[in-house]
Amino acid sequence: MSDFQQSFQSRIARLKSEHSAIEAQRPQVAVNSIWRNLGYPLSFLTAFVLGAFAVMLARWMQFHMLGLPTLDISGNAQLAVDLGLGSVLATMLHLLFRHDSRQHMVFNMAGLWAAMMGMHNLVHGFPEVFNVIYAPEWVRHVIFTSDHGTLIFRGAVFVL
Repeated sequence: MSDFQQSFQSRIARLKSEHSAIEAQRPQVAVNSIWRNLGYPLSFLTAFVLGAFAVMLARWMQFHMLGLPTLDISGNAQLAVDLGLGSVLATMLHLLFRHDSRQHMVFNMAGLWAAMMGMHNLVHGFPEVFNVIYAPEWVRHVIFTSDHGTLIFRGAVFVL
């Protein structure tokens, strides 16, 4: 082999080694399964559900600590109690499930507001389930004081 060929082969070997060192440092694209890729969009759904669950938990706590709300309570007062206690519980659940982004908190609060305004529709639709979770007298109270297929905001009723 001539000197020219040897120097050419040594340069090629040197370039290959430099190229492999660069390739080793380059971040690899992670190829995940479809289930792992679905985790991120589903986390927004769980954030929404956790917000709704926070209102349900707040109303459960309110019922078991204070009893049935009186009929003379204003819509603003009930909204303030639900919003205050529900926000604290939603934030705690948000931190517990490690939803780190603001977008998750937005979905969490959207679930909280949706449940505050429309949880009575679930009670109308599934009274047996809520009889077990809360109490029969609470379910009777909700069915008596609200109409099915409506949203309630600050005492105002909006028909769907």
